[in-house]
Amino acid sequence: MTRYRGFRCFFVLVLFAAVAAFSPLTSAGTTCAPGGGFCTPSPVVVYANPHWSIQLTSFGYSDFVIYQLPPFPRWDPRDPTGAAPIHEMFSGEWAFAIRYNGTVIWLEPCFLYPDWATNSNFIVEVPISFTTDTDGDGVLEGTSVISNGTVRITIEYDFDLATDGTDYGTAMGLGVKGTMADPFRLSDRWVLFQRFAVENISGSMLSNVSLYTMAAVHPGNTEYAGISGAYDWTLHSSGGFQDYFWDVTAFATNSGLTDGFPTGSMFDDAVSYSINTLAGAWDIDIYPGHQFGDDGLTTDPNDANMNGLKPLSGTHCNIENQALNNVTHLTDVEFAAGYRLDGGDLAAAATWLGDVMLAVDSKPIGQPAEACGHLQETGGDPVLTMSKGPCPASNPTMLTYDIAMGSKYDLSRVPSCGTGPKGEFDCTALIDLECKARQHAMDNIPLIDDAHVSDMLVYLARPSQVFGSYGMGRNLPGNPNELWRFYFTSATAPIDVCGPDASPMGESVQSAPGVGKREAVGLGVPVPVRENGLP
Repeated sequence: MTRYRGFRCFFVLVLFAAVAAFSPLTSAGTTCAPGGGFCTPSPVVVYANPHWSIQLTSFGYSDFVIYQLPPFPRWDPRDPTGAAPIHEMFSGEWAFAIRYNGTVIWLEPCFLYPDWATNSNFIVEVPISFTTDTDGDGVLEGTSVISNGTVRITIEYDFDLATDGTDYGTAMGLGVKGTMADPFRLSDRWVLFQRFAVENISGSMLSNVSLYTMAAVHPGNTEYAGISGAYDWTLHSSGGFQDYFWDVTAFATNSGLTDGFPTGSMFDDAVSYSINTLAGAWDIDIYPGHQFGDDGLTTDPNDANMNGLKPLSGTHCNIENQALNNVTHLTDVEFAAGYRLDGGDLAAAATWLGDVMLAVDSKPIGQPAEACGHLQETGGDPVLTMSKGPCPASNPTMLTYDIAMGSKYDLSRVPSCGTGPKGEFDCTALIDLECKARQHAMDNIPLIDDAHVSDMLVYLARPSQVFGSYGMGRNLPGNPNELWRFYFTSATAPIDVCGPDASPMGESVQSAPGVGKREAVGLGVPVPVRENGLP
């Protein structure tokens, strides 16, 4: 679709700066009418680019945005055999409402999680579909059409690549949370545009036509009051689509689990949505309903406040009450935000356009610039330890060693087995193991792996030409953590990824346990977590 460039002017920035200076830091907590009870969710389609995807209804609505690039935790340590967590950015709402003649009407009939029926009176004329690739970027563009007898709204959907010279992504303004001059971070290179073409089919003039936009987000799968965000109207120094420089960016640092339980991984995630014209008003508030005890969230059918599980306050209420709050930032809340795009009076048969851009970004925290594995021959089991930084000068070893790597989240727990100085401990299988070196003959080896930059890495070493399984691992000194102690049985031993080709996958088969065959284990080195919001 053709991009429309919003105007930029010094007095606009002065106006916004003045508003920001006197904006409250918290919402007034405006309530809104009860929801219409439970509802049947609208059909969805998945619209995806190579990096992330969104589930969309024909009303332009989404409750589900998934970032698909690795890394991400492979399990919840409390439930190691359960499903892997999903790298979700929303678990909230990407929703829109129309205003004309003093009335606000949601486009989507059924909000999800929490579930409640809206006041929508729209029907689908043309279901959402993706059929053309006019810009030749390999991702199809889509369209849907809805109407309510007064307006017909054609919605266009388009994933585009945001590039600017050697930079990629669009600038996501961090507003007052930033600690640098011109604070921003670049998004993922793929961004989503949605265009709303509002046609007056009523036969008469419609007054004060506006489009309300709403986003309730949970970057990094953060479904608790741990999200911060800011409204930013700065034209930043780099990034694509700079005409969309009115941003609301929400960010969170999280372990990848919905409640923030430690996983050994941390992610610095952000979601931003932007417009290319000065908004009539904006809103930063909350959207509760993902924690037990939130207003509107109950399982008691006799509770008069159930309201179809509709939250009783927040940005959605401010939209319904036509009272956006112009708050510039909130910290550690269930974050939501909105814009009001004004089209003025709309003559019969006339059409007005409103554009919105959605961007996401995820950065794993804790990637060392370089790490080194130190292999020490002892005459018995070798010792393998890790350190940050480059390896010092290496010396030859007497034997040659195979060195493999796995992730803490590639470990599959099995029933207790084995005996040792502390009695029984957990048996473990590595479900994914990568050969880092075959017949390595030096006492140091650089160990860097971009595919697991945020995981707690496990490195195993043993003399080459030993075709048993990887065997018992020893804790690093000072780290008596039973989760880092491994024993493999003949049934749970991983395949030998550094062994000779013995299968179509180029890996040898499982074999007997390798205890007593002089093997070693070392652990990756954790690094500190950065402050929220920093690029």
